[in-house]
Amino acid sequence: MWTATQQAGCFGSRLVGAGFGGAVLALVAQEDVRRFLPAVVERYQASTGRQPNVFAVQVGGGAEAVLP
Repeated sequence: MWTATQQAGCFGSRLVGAGFGGAVLALVAQEDVRRFLPAVVERYQASTGRQPNVFAVQVGGGAEAVLP
């Protein structure tokens, strides 16, 4: 998580789903995602020796009721 927040364009991050293996969710400026992902992967691999799974996603409009 600290690695994520130290990268340019990262507004913040938090650990989620820790009871099931854990994941980090980071909010990153769209223009910085291409630099953010490889930097975090490199630091994670150097620290743990493991290959992380990383995904870039974009926030959607959220849930809404669909009524006939």
